[in-house]
Amino acid sequence: MKEQQFSNIMGQIDDCLLERAESSESRLSSRSRRLKWGALAASLALAVLIAVPTVNDLNNRIQLGDRSSGVKAKYTAGNVYSVSSESMLIALSEEELFTYFETAIFEGTIKKLDNIVLNFNGHTMPRALAEIRVEQVYRGDLKAGDTAVILLPCNVGNGVWVEDTDTVVAMRKGMRGIFMPMVYDSDSTFEANGATLYLEEIADFGFPDGARYAFLDSGSAPIFDKWAYPSLEGVTSFDEIRDFVIEMIEKTTVE
Repeated sequence: MKEQQFSNIMGQIDDCLLERAESSESRLSSRSRRLKWGALAASLALAVLIAVPTVNDLNNRIQLGDRSSGVKAKYTAGNVYSVSSESMLIALSEEELFTYFETAIFEGTIKKLDNIVLNFNGHTMPRALAEIRVEQVYRGDLKAGDTAVILLPCNVGNGVWVEDTDTVVAMRKGMRGIFMPMVYDSDSTFEANGATLYLEEIADFGFPDGARYAFLDSGSAPIFDKWAYPSLEGVTSFDEIRDFVIEMIEKTTVE
């Protein structure tokens, strides 16, 4: 996978925090000014104290390898924020979704979901890590019983909505699904704001986008990107999804 392709994929979720502040001007007496500056000095002192990492901060950090530079990663207790800027997915046919990227394809159960924040020299990107217990392998080197760690392109959880990640944000612990993530190797990197992350240091796999590379069994109607898979119009069971995936693998596999 070329480095530029990873840049395009990760950059599809261009995460920006919007800071809102209201200010009002009023005349201050000399005594009020003294109080104002006194409060400011106290605030600065407090800020210095807050800047010191706490035990909890240290425990939340994700240890990266030596090759990554300028990048910090940590777990977050909740959602960082729920809406990203607009993005544009690469237009791919059903066949191309199975061949354009080098993806593993397996069925399994979501055992753990953790929201994280990646910090690229001050530029933050909310992401998540999903641990999947592999139960059936359709393509790739995994085996039943393995645990696959997938880097997700956004936070997940109640109240989260991020454009073009509709399938991923629906993921929940205990949910079964068929997953089609890209395989990270030692050359898989992402660069932003002068920092470099070697993706293999944080996860085994990553989704090309948050909509088209997973099929989830919600217990009722399957969850997947219906626009990307017109052949699945009207399906009502996860068994139909499984049959479709197996058929597409056979159809697109070169002997």
